[in-house]
Amino acid sequence: MFGRETSTDVFVAYIELLVNALNGLLKQEGINLIKLKKNSNDYLNRFFFDLIDLILNDNNNIEQGVQLALEKQFIERKECQYLNPLDSNENILLTLYLQISAAIYNSIHDQWLNNIYAKNTIESLIKWIIYRRNQNLHSF
Repeated sequence: MFGRETSTDVFVAYIELLVNALNGLLKQEGINLIKLKKNSNDYLNRFFFDLIDLILNDNNNIEQGVQLALEKQFIERKECQYLNPLDSNENILLTLYLQISAAIYNSIHDQWLNNIYAKNTIESLIKWIIYRRNQNLHSF
């Protein structure tokens, strides 16, 4: 991902997907609003559509989606190995999946939440996001 020229379209599509989920759209509705087209020649584009495939195939179950993300094998070499030897494409995909799926399903597994650094801050942010989302849903 680093050191490659890429369009900002993928980043915009990811933010749109996250905002759609935070605003309470069903996952299929949020995905249908994404205007990005698949481009097998663009690494980030392929990565984004791997994320979409995870979301579509998780059977509305975050734990199943996490398992699918962990099973995903990438042919490409690790992009940011020199920056963080513990980082991997699988970890990045899993992180993005958890962000989107938590917003879609409005939940995080308790066991994972208990082990999060800055848990109180994150819980406060979650409550604020849910509050704002509910305000947005009732403002129409």
